[in-house]
Amino acid sequence: MWIKKLKKKKLQFIVLGLILAFAAMLLSTCLSFSIEVEQYTDDRFSRENNSDLFLYATGGTSDYLRPLLKEHDTLATLTTNNGYFINTLPMYHKDTLVSDYITPLYALELDSYESMPFQMDIVSGNMNSFAPAPGEVWIQKIVADNHDIQVGDTFSDKETSYNFTVSAIVNDNTKPVSMSTGAFIYYNKADSKAFEDQQPLEFISITSEQDIDILSQWIENQYTHEHYAVLKSTLNDLKTRATIMTSLISKLGTLSSLFMFLITIIIVLFFIRNTILNEYGAIGTYKSVGFSTKEIMGFYLKAYSVVGIFSIIIGALLGLPVSIFIGNIVMEYMGTYRLSTASIPRVILVIIFTSILLLASIYLALRKIGKISPVDALHVGTTSTKAKLKKSLIKNAHSSLSMAINDMFKYRNRSLLVVIVVTFSFYIGIMLINMCVAFNHMEDNATAWVAQPKSNCFLSKDNSSIPDDLLNYVKNSPYVASYITGSGASYANLQVSCEDSSINVKYANITVLNTYDYDLTGIKYAKGRPPQNKNEVAIDSTTLNNSDYTIGDTISLTINDVTDNYLITGIFHSMMAPALSFVTEAFTEFPEENYNTSIGVNLKNPNDAKAFEKDFKNTFPDYRYSTMKDIVDNVKQSVMSIMTPVTMIIIGIFCSFTLLNIINLIIMNNHEQQKNFGIMKAFGFTNAYIIRRNVFRILILSITGTILALALNQFLNARIFLAILTVDAYQTKLVPTSIFIGTGLVVITIITILLSLEIRRISPKKLME
Repeated sequence: MWIKKLKKKKLQFIVLGLILAFAAMLLSTCLSFSIEVEQYTDDRFSRENNSDLFLYATGGTSDYLRPLLKEHDTLATLTTNNGYFINTLPMYHKDTLVSDYITPLYALELDSYESMPFQMDIVSGNMNSFAPAPGEVWIQKIVADNHDIQVGDTFSDKETSYNFTVSAIVNDNTKPVSMSTGAFIYYNKADSKAFEDQQPLEFISITSEQDIDILSQWIENQYTHEHYAVLKSTLNDLKTRATIMTSLISKLGTLSSLFMFLITIIIVLFFIRNTILNEYGAIGTYKSVGFSTKEIMGFYLKAYSVVGIFSIIIGALLGLPVSIFIGNIVMEYMGTYRLSTASIPRVILVIIFTSILLLASIYLALRKIGKISPVDALHVGTTSTKAKLKKSLIKNAHSSLSMAINDMFKYRNRSLLVVIVVTFSFYIGIMLINMCVAFNHMEDNATAWVAQPKSNCFLSKDNSSIPDDLLNYVKNSPYVASYITGSGASYANLQVSCEDSSINVKYANITVLNTYDYDLTGIKYAKGRPPQNKNEVAIDSTTLNNSDYTIGDTISLTINDVTDNYLITGIFHSMMAPALSFVTEAFTEFPEENYNTSIGVNLKNPNDAKAFEKDFKNTFPDYRYSTMKDIVDNVKQSVMSIMTPVTMIIIGIFCSFTLLNIINLIIMNNHEQQKNFGIMKAFGFTNAYIIRRNVFRILILSITGTILALALNQFLNARIFLAILTVDAYQTKLVPTSIFIGTGLVVITIITILLSLEIRRISPKKLME
C-alpha cells in the first residue's frame, strides 16, 4: 500500500526528498568542516612542530636574554634566526616597491625550512630544495597571491646591483591569514651583504613548559632600550588568527543548516497534514473495511520514512565532498585540507539525529489519523462552503489578483510556509552578500574596520617626521580641502604598557592625530568621545571588555618608559586590537619621527586623486604616496578569496532550497486543485486567468517574505557582525541587495509560470466524467 502512495505522488516525494537531502548536506558539511579544521589546526600548530613564543627583536637581544632565561627557567630553550628590518630597503618587484605591498617587512635568513621553529611547506617552485640558493628568495604564498608574485619573478635593489629571483612560494605558520602582522622574505646567508645597511633583526623562538603568557610578561620586564622585541606572537596567537575565518564560516554555516533543517521538518509536517486532509475520505474507508489505525499509520509512516531517511543518508554523504571543497578554499594558506576518520562520527550523528527527528515528527503528525472515523469521513466537503467563504478577504472577487489574495487567506498554512521559506533564505542571502561587500570594500569604510581616518591619501617620508617642505606643499596645494597630521594610516612607533594585568596593551597599535574632528577623520566612537587633550586616551572595545575600565576612569600607562595617568574619554571598535588613540600633544617629549610622520589629505574633489598623485610624485619623487586601499588590500584580498566562493556555495544551497519548496507547493496545489480548475474552465475562465492567479499568489507571498527578510537584516545583521568580528562595519548596500532580491523574485516567478503551464492540460470534460 505504501509503495502505491509513493507512485501516486512520485514527483512530490522526489521534491521532498531533495529538500531533506539539501538540509542534511549543509548540516553534514558544516559539522565535518568544523571538526576537520579543529583537528588540522591542532596538529599544524602543535608544540611538536612549533615553538611556544616568537619575538621579532633588535640585534643582540638573544645574547642578552639567554642567560637571564636560563636562570629563570632551566628547561626553556631559545633559538635565533638572523635577519633584517627592510621596510626602508629600495627593493622593487617590477615597478612597485616591495615594502609597499606589506608593512612591516622582514628579511629572514633560511638554512633549511625543516629546521625552522615553525611549520613551513613549499607550495610551488623548487620542491626539492631546503632553502633558497644564493641570489634567490622565497615568498609567503599569501603575499604572493595578493600581489601577483610568481616563481621566476625578480626583486631588484635599485640602489645596488643586487637582484633576487623568486625560486619558491611557501606557506608558513607565521602568516596563516592576511590579518597577521608583517611578512617574511627568506634569503640565503650568502646574500646577507645585500641587507647590511638595514636594521638587524633577531627572530627569537622560545620553548618552555611554563605558562607562556606569564613567561612572555617576564621577558618583557627584562627589556632595555637596546634589547627588546618590537613584535611578539605566541603559538596560541598564531592559531587564533588562523581560525578567525574558519570559525566565522563554521558558525554561520552550522546555524544556517540547523535553521534549514527546522524549516524542513515544518515542511514535512505540513505535507503530511495536507495529505491527511486530502485523503480524509480514503482513511475513513480504510477503517470501515477493517484496517486499524496502526496499520493505516504504517502506510504513511513507511512512505515518508523511506523517502526521508534515504534522502538524509544521501545528503549527509554528499556533505563530505562539499566539506573538502570548502576546506581547500579556507585552508589555502595553511596546507592541504583532507578528510579524516573524525568526519565519520559527525556524518553518522547527522544521519541518526535528523532521522530520529524526522520519524518523531512524522509520527506526531500521523496521530491525527486516530481521530478520523468512517462517519466523519463521509461528511468531508459537504458543509465547508460557508467556512471557506468566511476566509475570503475580498468579497465578490473576480480578478485574478483579488482571487489570488483570497487564496492566500483561504490556504493560510500553505501561504505561511512560503513566507517562512522565502524570508529565511533571502535573509541568509542578504546577510552573506553584504558581508562579502563589507570585506571587499574595506577601504571605503576603514574608519569602522580599523578606526583610521577617511583621508583620500596619505603623504610621508620614510624614517622621518613630516618635512616642512611637504607640509607647505599640502597647505598651498589647490587640490587640498583639508588635512590632518600624525601617524596617518599607520601606527606610531612607540611602546606602551600597563601595570594592571587586566588590560593588555603591550604591542598595541597606537594612532596619533592632531585632531579627531569627525568632519576630517570620519572616525565614529561606540561610546564617549575621542581624546582632545594631552592626558586623554581612547581605547578599543575588545581590550576594555577584558578589564574593569570604562569611560571616565583614569588609567596609568607607560609609554617608552615614561609613566603618566590618562583619562579614558572614548571607546571605539577596531579589528586591530589592542588599539589606543592619542592626540599629538601627548607625545611632544618623544622624537617626532616616532609618531608625527604622515599627512592625511582630504581633496576638494575626489575625482582629482590621479592628478594630485601625479603632481605630488613629480614634486617629491622620493616621498611616499599611499591610500587606504593600498593598506587594506593585504587584508581583504585573501579574505575575499575565501568569502566569495564559500558565500556563493551557501547562497546557492539556500536558493535551491527555496525553489524546491516553492516547486513542491505549486505541484501540491496543482494536484489538489485539478477539479476546481476544471470547473473554472467549464464556467469560461481561461488558462491565462488561472495561471495569473497562481503567479500573483506566489509573488505576493514572496514579496512579503522579502520585506520580512529586509526587516530582519536591518535589525539583526549589524549586531551579529559586531559580535563576531568586533567591528561595526556591516552595511546594507542597495545595489547588490537589490540585484539579489530582484533576481530571486524573477526566478521564483519564472518557475511558478513554468509549473503552472500544466494547468492547460486540464480538461473540464474529463474531470466531470
